[in-house]
Amino acid sequence: MRPNFTNNFQPNIRLTPMVRKIIILNVIMLVICFAFGQLAQIDLANYLALHRINSPLLKPWQFVTHMFLHGGGFVLNEELGMNYAGAIKHLFYNMVFLYFFGCKLEDVWGERKFLIFYLIVGLAGALSYLAFIHYEFNVVQTAINNYLANPTWDQYNYLLSREIKESAFTQPLYQLLDTWRESPMDNSFSSQSIGMLEENYMQPLLRQSMLGASGAVFGIVGAFAYLFPSTKIYVFGFGVPAMWVGFYFLFVEITNQFGFYNSGGIAHLAHVGGLVAGVALAFVWNKLDKKNFY
Repeated sequence: MRPNFTNNFQPNIRLTPMVRKIIILNVIMLVICFAFGQLAQIDLANYLALHRINSPLLKPWQFVTHMFLHGGGFVLNEELGMNYAGAIKHLFYNMVFLYFFGCKLEDVWGERKFLIFYLIVGLAGALSYLAFIHYEFNVVQTAINNYLANPTWDQYNYLLSREIKESAFTQPLYQLLDTWRESPMDNSFSSQSIGMLEENYMQPLLRQSMLGASGAVFGIVGAFAYLFPSTKIYVFGFGVPAMWVGFYFLFVEITNQFGFYNSGGIAHLAHVGGLVAGVALAFVWNKLDKKNFY
């Protein structure tokens, strides 16, 4: 989708100062991540991406640093589902949308207020995501504890089919299920399953993290849609009001998270949280600033 603004204002040809700084910082961070990964085989995502609430890898600075990170850097480490090409693509789309939607907001608010907005909605998106995956983790932990109380093949089959999502990490768990199916009364498999659940599922879950500016960018899209609802954004030659573009993004992210199609590796709820926070914050600021009603 290539945004093209009409009606309310002329499109920004130049980058506004704060948007420029944010883009430069994101590019620099990606280069640093690639350099560390290539030269030292260090995945900076382990230190700068935002980890789960109950993860020992969680650090306070990650609530900010994850917004400026779009890839780990150690290409052999596929734990985050990222590679060099994927990281560049991730950065490119976020920065394009930041440019098209963010420059106008910075014109309206100024550099300082725009940066404050960017950080707040990015944090709101991250907290939305963390809250949801923490809930999911507790549900799975409860299911595993129930299995540990009665580790039979039937209960193991129920656990994997109902509670644990199949992924590259969980393939050994499903392989054990197939092997165990041939001898369901063999108790040796139950002890194997207990160790594998910890090693191949719980520990990888705790090491997973989120990164990227998407939460903040979706917040910018939401604020733009609220402040300039009638502004036309041209998609494949058709002019669509910004308000409906905002509703479309919200609908897509919610259905991707809870609907028939859920693309793995994408923090859809961070997008939803950022967009909703963007609309809410723009609404509050608009009501408080009576001199400038947009």
